[in-house]
Amino acid sequence: MLLCDEATSALDPETTKSILGLLKDINRQLGLTVVLITHEMQAIKEICDRVAVLDHGRIVEQGRVFDVFTSPAAGVTRAFAPSARWTDGSRSCSTSSRRTCARRARRRA
Repeated sequence: MLLCDEATSALDPETTKSILGLLKDINRQLGLTVVLITHEMQAIKEICDRVAVLDHGRIVEQGRVFDVFTSPAAGVTRAFAPSARWTDGSRSCSTSSRRTCARRARRRA
């Protein structure tokens, strides 16, 4: 297991993209679980399959990234989720377009 605590914080976009690519490669090539601790929802959206949202040290929501970010149940998730852009370029997916966004997200993975 590789624990990454704020691995991309305060980095320029190009370096962030490079670090996230490296973490993806480590996960795929070595079969290593990567735990990414971050406040950057776009980073989670880019490389994670699952997410756990913490509020005051407690898990308040968890599941597949797409599901949690497009249908957030917890207030803290609703506050953070809009900062992640999806494949279609939108910040979130409306109920009517979630199926389209899910297909695009799967194609991208």
